[in-house]
Amino acid sequence: MGALQSTRASIISYTKNADGVIFKLDKGLMDIRICKPDIIEVKYTIFNAFPEKKSLVVIDTWKQRSSFTLSDNKEQVIITTSKLIIKVIKTTNDISYSNKKGEVI
Repeated sequence: MGALQSTRASIISYTKNADGVIFKLDKGLMDIRICKPDIIEVKYTIFNAFPEKKSLVVIDTWKQRSSFTLSDNKEQVIITTSKLIIKVIKTTNDISYSNKKGEVI
């Protein structure tokens, strides 16, 4: 359990951009990109910037932007697309994904 706890990071701040949200954490950065209403790309680094290398896994660039909304409360940041609800816990940066009915997927 100690190893799991050492990898957790809390959210210091976040910035909405055209295709997602970038989170500044106390231990690095996290980027949640909305590729399509039902396709989400999450990048995380313990460093202060993301590497410039292209992903070997994600090959589509999704040039057309997908709309989403952003809200927050005391405990979490909530990103909502037309098909998904993505919740990020502020104290741990844990992410959960739900469909529009609220069912966790």
